[in-house]
Order: sequence, then structure tokens, then C-alpha cells
Amino acid sequence: MASMLFGRAFNVARIHMDKRQGEVARLAGIDASYLASVECGRRKAPNRDVVDKLLPTLNADESLRTKLRCLAVIDRMLDVVEGQAADEMIMTRLNKLLRQVADFNEGEWDSLECALAALSNQCLRRKEG
Repeated sequence: MASMLFGRAFNVARIHMDKRQGEVARLAGIDASYLASVECGRRKAPNRDVVDKLLPTLNADESLRTKLRCLAVIDRMLDVVEGQAADEMIMTRLNKLLRQVADFNEGEWDSLECALAALSNQCLRRKEG
């Protein structure tokens, strides 16, 4: 099952901002059923491009937008390493990144996206070989 940190938090924020799911999806240019699936955990956290389309629809402050971005990245990282708990090296890297993620600036976000891609590739190579 996909990690649900982003979906749950986005759902709470959307409801708190008194926004309807369909309205948010329309404003973001995504399918309402996709957003519903993300919010309830049936789909993985969206990629950065989709998150960047969703966040402005809430009219949230920068602090909330940053927290939601963090949760989306963390969800995607957890999805990558799901089932890899026995691989101590990957878990060590993930724990190190997660401890630092809350204070990231834009350049560090880019680095985190690269690290996520590297972890994904490493996991894929290990499964194949």
C-alpha cells in the first residue's frame, strides 16, 4: 500500500480551507478521481510537478506548502524503499535524508529529488541482479 502522509495532510488542509475535491482537481488540471485516490492512500504521492499544481489551489501559507512538499517527498522515498528494510545501507541513507528534509531550501530540494532517483535506480538494479 502507498504511504499516505501527503494524502492525509492534503485532505485535512483542503477541508480546512473549505475547498471541494473536484474544485481543487479542476484548478490543478488533474483528474478528480486521481486526487481522491491520493487523499485516501490508493495512489502514491504525486510527483513534484503535480504537487506544484495542487498547492496553489489551497491558498495556503508558505509554511503549510513546505510541509506538504516534505510529506510528498517522504512518501515517495518510503515507497521506493518499501520491502527493502533488510538493506541497511539504503535505510541509513533514507534516515539521514529524512532527518534533514524539514530545513531544505530550493537547491537542497533539487538534491533530494536526485537522491530519490538514485535510490530508485539502486533498488531496481538490486531487484534485477
